Amino acid sequence: MKLQNVVLIAAGLVCSAQTQEAPPKEVEAALRAHVDQFYQASVTGKFKQALLLVADDSMDHFLELGASKFDACETVKITFSEDFQRAEVVEKCKGDVTFHGLEQHPSFPVTSRWKIVDGQWMWYWVQPTEIMTPFGPQKLVPDQPAAGAAPQLPDARKLAGGIFDSVKLDRTSVNLSTSRVSEDAIYITNGLPGGISLSLPTTNQPGLRIVADKTDLAAGEKVRIVFKYDVNDPAIACMDCLKKLHGPVTAQLRIVPTGQVFPISINFVNGEK
Repeated sequence: MKLQNVVLIAAGLVCSAQTQEAPPKEVEAALRAHVDQFYQASVTGKFKQALLLVADDSMDHFLELGASKFDACETVKITFSEDFQRAEVVEKCKGDVTFHGLEQHPSFPVTSRWKIVDGQWMWYWVQPTEIMTPFGPQKLVPDQPAAGAAPQLPDARKLAGGIFDSVKLDRTSVNLSTSRVSEDAIYITNGLPGGISLSLPTTNQPGLRIVADKTDLAAGEKVRIVFKYDVNDPAIACMDCLKKLHGPVTAQLRIVPTGQVFPISINFVNGEK
């Protein structure tokens, strides 16, 4: 799937939340039918069917965007204009995205605009002011493009740097004792506007467990990751070997979907932690 195409389709001005009169049932039903047909074409790969639902004045923009392949889409929000002649539709779509070499399968919002043309709901183009990424909305570069030109995207390196700086650990090392049951913890904070998931380190060290209070973090959440070492674990066959065990051992904490890898140093000490 072309992520740039997706984020441009998803872009647009977001209408302010307003209390509005409910649309006529037949109007909403007709819109939903065309929206379902439009996005189903992206799911099945029959993109010519989507072209039948694009307004003539937006056909060039639609073709410039190219086709995006989704695995599934569902309508989550519809906002109508006061006269029910136009609407903004938000879909929740799933698709494969490659980020920093890792293939992810996230859900993300895709926003589109629709208007009635000759009695039929048709997709149409609106010049975007921001793009939607898996990590939340990002403003487009404010330089005004020439008429008809594609909008200028943010600098990719600055955008990536901002993403990486937003996921933080309070420290990158823990201390565990080889003479008693012990544990230590670190905290991770998600400063992104969207959710992330933790892929916890795996270890072959008998007696060592790594657990988190939760592995899915919403925007702004802070979670504890606990490193536990149980010297009484039956898997430890050589107790004398514990006295010779000393750190550090490195474990890798991975973040999805950013692809970040945080090396955690596990220091084993013979005595009280």
